[in-house]
Amino acid sequence: MNTDELNAWFVDEVLPQEAMLERFLRRNWRDMDEIPDLRQEVYARVYDGCARCKPESTQAFLLTTARNLLIDRARRAQIV
Repeated sequence: MNTDELNAWFVDEVLPQEAMLERFLRRNWRDMDEIPDLRQEVYARVYDGCARCKPESTQAFLLTTARNLLIDRARRAQIV
Protein backbone atom coordinates (compact mmCIF):
# COMPACT_ATOMS: atom_id res chain seq x y z
CA MET A 1 0.00 0.00 0.00
CA ASN A 2 1.48 3.37 -0.93
CA THR A 3 1.56 6.29 1.50
CA ASP A 4 -1.44 8.09 0.01
CA GLU A 5 -3.57 4.95 0.17
CA LEU A 6 -2.40 4.28 3.74
CA ASN A 7 -3.20 7.84 4.82
CA ALA A 8 -6.66 7.68 3.22
CA TRP A 9 -7.37 4.29 4.83
CA PHE A 10 -6.23 5.58 8.23
CA VAL A 11 -8.48 8.66 8.00
CA ASP A 12 -11.47 6.70 6.71
CA GLU A 13 -11.19 3.55 8.84
CA VAL A 14 -9.20 4.28 12.01
CA LEU A 15 -9.89 7.86 13.05
CA PRO A 16 -13.70 7.43 13.10
CA GLN A 17 -13.19 4.85 15.86
CA GLU A 18 -11.46 7.31 18.19
CA ALA A 19 -14.35 7.47 20.67
CA MET A 20 -14.43 3.68 20.96
CA LEU A 21 -10.64 3.57 21.46
CA GLU A 22 -10.85 6.33 24.06
CA ARG A 23 -13.51 4.39 26.03
CA PHE A 24 -11.41 1.22 25.87
CA LEU A 25 -8.32 3.01 27.17
CA ARG A 26 -10.23 4.78 29.95
CA ARG A 27 -11.78 1.49 31.12
CA ASN A 28 -8.47 -0.34 31.12
CA TRP A 29 -5.89 2.19 32.33
CA ARG A 30 -5.77 3.92 35.70
CA ASP A 31 -3.82 7.08 34.90
CA MET A 32 -6.21 9.26 32.88
CA ASP A 33 -3.41 11.76 32.19
CA GLU A 34 -1.69 9.13 30.03
CA ILE A 35 -4.71 8.43 27.78
CA PRO A 36 -3.77 10.94 25.03
CA ASP A 37 -0.23 9.52 24.87
CA LEU A 38 -1.53 5.97 24.80
CA ARG A 39 -3.97 6.83 22.02
CA GLN A 40 -1.18 8.34 19.92
CA GLU A 41 1.03 5.31 20.51
CA VAL A 42 -1.80 3.01 19.40
CA TYR A 43 -2.26 5.11 16.26
CA ALA A 44 1.46 4.94 15.50
CA ARG A 45 1.53 1.17 15.95
CA VAL A 46 -1.58 0.67 13.81
CA TYR A 47 -0.24 2.94 11.07
CA ASP A 48 3.13 1.16 11.01
CA GLY A 49 1.55 -2.28 11.15
CA CYS A 50 -0.86 -1.56 8.34
CA ALA A 51 1.81 -0.16 6.05
CA ARG A 52 2.61 -3.77 5.15
CA CYS A 53 -0.85 -5.33 5.12
CA LYS A 54 -4.32 -3.93 5.75
CA PRO A 55 -6.28 -5.89 8.41
CA GLU A 56 -9.62 -7.50 7.66
CA SER A 57 -11.21 -5.88 10.70
CA THR A 58 -9.93 -2.42 11.57
CA GLN A 59 -11.74 -2.35 14.89
CA ALA A 60 -10.35 -5.70 16.02
CA PHE A 61 -6.84 -4.70 14.99
CA LEU A 62 -7.16 -1.35 16.76
CA LEU A 63 -8.38 -2.92 20.01
CA THR A 64 -5.80 -5.71 19.89
CA THR A 65 -3.06 -3.15 19.38
CA ALA A 66 -4.36 -1.08 22.30
CA ARG A 67 -4.56 -4.13 24.54
CA ASN A 68 -1.01 -5.16 23.66
CA LEU A 69 0.25 -1.64 24.36
CA LEU A 70 -1.41 -1.64 27.79
CA ILE A 71 0.13 -5.04 28.55
CA ASP A 72 3.56 -3.75 27.52
CA ARG A 73 3.18 -0.66 29.71
CA ALA A 74 2.00 -2.70 32.70
CA ARG A 75 4.93 -5.10 32.37
CA ARG A 76 7.38 -2.22 32.09
CA ALA A 77 5.90 -0.61 35.21
CA GLN A 78 6.34 -3.86 37.18
CA ILE A 79 9.98 -4.16 36.16
CA VAL A 80 10.80 -0.60 37.18
